[in-house]
Amino acid sequence: MANIYQEQGHYDQVLEIYKSVLELMIKIRECGQDSPDVAVSFNNLAAVYLRQGNHVQAKEMATMAYDIFLKVLGPDHPNSLALQAFIDEQ
Repeated sequence: MANIYQEQGHYDQVLEIYKSVLELMIKIRECGQDSPDVAVSFNNLAAVYLRQGNHVQAKEMATMAYDIFLKVLGPDHPNSLALQAFIDEQ
């Protein structure tokens, strides 16, 4: 559903979905803050905020994702490297 809303430019609805997914992953799946799945959710939020032109929120979400990827996957993992490059550009 989020992908459809995103294609239509309905970013507020996309944010609601991604925020709900993040909450569920943390609570229901009990994956905690160190899960790559949680990092992906933060990264998804960052992408939507960036599309909205909200660079401050995008960088904040990307940084949260990066911190998790760095801890779980290490600094040389492609996800960590991509987010580090994005954060440096902001």
